Amino acid sequence: MSFFSKKSAKSQEDENQDALVALDIGSSKIRLIAGEVGEGGVLTLTYYAEQPSLGMDNGAITDLTKLSEQISLLIADYKENGRDMTHCYLGIAGRYIKSANLQGGTVIPSHIVTEDDRAHAIENAAANRFSEYQRFIHIIPQNYQIGDTKEITNPIGMTGQRLDVNIHMIACDEDQEQNLRSAIARISSEINVDHVIFNGIAAADAVLSEEDKEIGVCLVDWGGGSINVSLYDKSCLIHTFGLDYGGMRITRDIATRFGLPLVTAEYLKRNYGIAHPDLLTAKVRNTVLKVPVDPLYPNADSLYVSYEELARTIAVSMIDTFQQLHRRINNFIQSQSVHPSLGAGYVFTGGVANTKGLAQLAATKLVNENGIKPKVKTGVPRSVSCNFNQILPENITPDELSTNIICPTGATAIGLLRFGNALKEEEHRRYNVQNERRHSNSTLAKIYYWSKNWLSGEL
Repeated sequence: MSFFSKKSAKSQEDENQDALVALDIGSSKIRLIAGEVGEGGVLTLTYYAEQPSLGMDNGAITDLTKLSEQISLLIADYKENGRDMTHCYLGIAGRYIKSANLQGGTVIPSHIVTEDDRAHAIENAAANRFSEYQRFIHIIPQNYQIGDTKEITNPIGMTGQRLDVNIHMIACDEDQEQNLRSAIARISSEINVDHVIFNGIAAADAVLSEEDKEIGVCLVDWGGGSINVSLYDKSCLIHTFGLDYGGMRITRDIATRFGLPLVTAEYLKRNYGIAHPDLLTAKVRNTVLKVPVDPLYPNADSLYVSYEELARTIAVSMIDTFQQLHRRINNFIQSQSVHPSLGAGYVFTGGVANTKGLAQLAATKLVNENGIKPKVKTGVPRSVSCNFNQILPENITPDELSTNIICPTGATAIGLLRFGNALKEEEHRRYNVQNERRHSNSTLAKIYYWSKNWLSGEL
């Protein structure tokens, strides 16, 4: 389904200049979303549209021309609605990111920590490179240390001789990032990509609470083309990674098992998919589904699929994914000698999170070293309201559109806006600090030269 807007009778020029805009470029859908973050961090969505994704497969760009054409349809419609698009945020899949936890520090010349001291400590910690083909997209401080005081969250103004910092650094494949930027540049040279954001961080920012991060949580963003994972403990992001397949793997497994076209397999997965045959009721266990070869043409030839076999096929694919997820997390825990509590368990979001029974199956396959089943739930975007300023198709209402976005499927798109806003606010804060410092230095210089000239005259 595509959502498009027409020209609005009411001009929103002033509002649109401040609107945040993001493009969530997935393997199944491409979404353009706009909104504003207000008091209390509430995100108000003002625009949303989507198109089927072309030129993408398993989170990778396979045809830049097709991808740009699909994006251009969304941007053209956005502008047709009287909106101006000069800046945007883009997401990048986990298969193209690499992360590490690093340490660094600096001497505190004045013995009182300043913004410059903090910046120097972070810069020193981030001095390492993964490879010449990787570019840092996120440098996230975890905590600071001054003397024997550890796990400081904000060192500014504190007294000490040395400031140390632990950071989580995320780098992305430079070629993939450039390809994403090129997809936008082909459409217009006037649209600036402000940041490329890891989808796993975006989804986490959309659905996780600070309480979740404090007691430990693993966010799993399971989309059509890739899986993005973010692991938090004591409010710190400690691990990020991606798996290079998503919901399309399940679709292909269904297509292969039953000899179906991919479009029919996708239809079966979305409409009849369940995570395990044991979750089927006795009433439907022996049901045989009559499925049209092409769901777009219900009168076409039909095929017959066992409901139980469909569930079994989905289960095999999901279990393999859970095992790989569990293995990656355990390898990190053992290699880093960390012990995250995961008190909030696992939170699944993305399109695959809508699969019935996923939480129950995941809990049985993600047990910890003590054999205890973790908490598992589906994540829905938080603190979001909708105030759409667009004319919708006749077959959808604003409430229905809101429901289609404020759900696991819309987590990454919403998170790109929310995390992008946090980046924007941090840039403004740094800019203001630099301005104040320049003004202070200028004032001190004027006082110095005035005093020097006055003393020269007096003496």
